[in-house]
Amino acid sequence: MNLTRIETEILHLHNSVNVRPTVDAARKIGELLLEVKAYLDHGQYLPWVRKLGLSRQFAQAYTQVAKAHPVNDQSSGHLSIDGLLKRIRQGRRAERRERTDQLTEDNDNATEEGIVLGDSLKWLP
Repeated sequence: MNLTRIETEILHLHNSVNVRPTVDAARKIGELLLEVKAYLDHGQYLPWVRKLGLSRQFAQAYTQVAKAHPVNDQSSGHLSIDGLLKRIRQGRRAERRERTDQLTEDNDNATEEGIVLGDSLKWLP
């Protein structure tokens, strides 16, 4: 792995993002950051990010875009990076609500199938 090449590419893309934010540049930066994070030993990533001149928040935002935004996805090309991050957060909230609703429904169904006797729940055959 050539860290110097990756550092140069990240800085170039980050500086272009500051001029004109693009989702594609943010995704590429995120992919490079994830590549380096996987390569470095535990505890070395954040100091490396700081040395690069990026904040932890920028690095986190870029990696979120990379994880959530497929290369060929044209549906969010019109969004700013902030808009895309907002969409990602909304999607995660919706997924959590769906999981919670499903767990609640499963619990309700399980309770309806059983008879409570004392402190224990006895299941009908």
